[in-house]
Amino acid sequence: MNISPYSTLAASHHQLQSIKNELAKAFTLGELCYDIDLTGTNVVLVVGAKDSTCNIPPFSHPIEFVTASGENFTAIDIRSITAMRSSVNESFNVRNRSEYGLQVRRVVLQRAWNAGAYEDLRNISPLTAQVFARWIPEAITIKFGLDPAVQLDVSIITAFYFFCLFEPDTALSERDRNRLVTQVARAVNTNFERVEEVIDEMPHLGTIKEFCAAIRDKNLSSRLERFQPGVIMTEVARSWFGTEARELVAVALEHPPTFLAILYSAVTDRSYYRSKLGDLVQRSFKKGDQLNDFTLNFNRVIDIWK
Repeated sequence: MNISPYSTLAASHHQLQSIKNELAKAFTLGELCYDIDLTGTNVVLVVGAKDSTCNIPPFSHPIEFVTASGENFTAIDIRSITAMRSSVNESFNVRNRSEYGLQVRRVVLQRAWNAGAYEDLRNISPLTAQVFARWIPEAITIKFGLDPAVQLDVSIITAFYFFCLFEPDTALSERDRNRLVTQVARAVNTNFERVEEVIDEMPHLGTIKEFCAAIRDKNLSSRLERFQPGVIMTEVARSWFGTEARELVAVALEHPPTFLAILYSAVTDRSYYRSKLGDLVQRSFKKGDQLNDFTLNFNRVIDIWK
């Protein structure tokens, strides 16, 4: 299970210690900012200032650090979407509200994830698994030339992988497997027998590498012999845009808080409707109450954890 976005394959290259050291220094010097809506969350914001004495390297995901007094804080870097301040004592001005909202929701969900609220996030809505189970297969179908039967099996394994990402225990009991079969069948809208056949004896899939290996090992198609993390990340990256979109989406493949945050933007923010993920959501789930239910439940979780 990837607790931190930096433990995912896509973000594992970041050198975190130098960032944490500079964040702690900036905190001591009073150079970090706060959002009144996040009061009490120990979340701080990195915003550029001409008179700043700290040299915090840029970072793309929420990062935890410890202050000189031993307090735990989480920082997000919003320098790319805010105006440069003349002084560290000035308030900050957000230039891109859509990107800012996405970053704030990510850090709040990360707080819930750090606290072990896996079920709370998993149970926000059935929509989350349904979208995830279509998102990856749709992104790769044309490249790999998959027929509908193979695409369904890939969707089943994708849904199984999605639910595994919320399981802290990699040893799945028979009860766990039965629950997962039911959840996967509902997410993919197929029968239990088909799901049981596809994921029979499949181990817990907790990383993108394990997911890709599971797809290859099923021998669904000779074309899927090239089903590797790098290929998947490249194809899925085309489904989103914005600041650090490529890495953001790649992290979302292994990190549920990140996926849920971008899904919320795809559902509620018109500026993301034109993304491939936004198009998938609006095309496949616009009818009925699913989008409203997801939005309401998502906001309830945000309100609890901020």
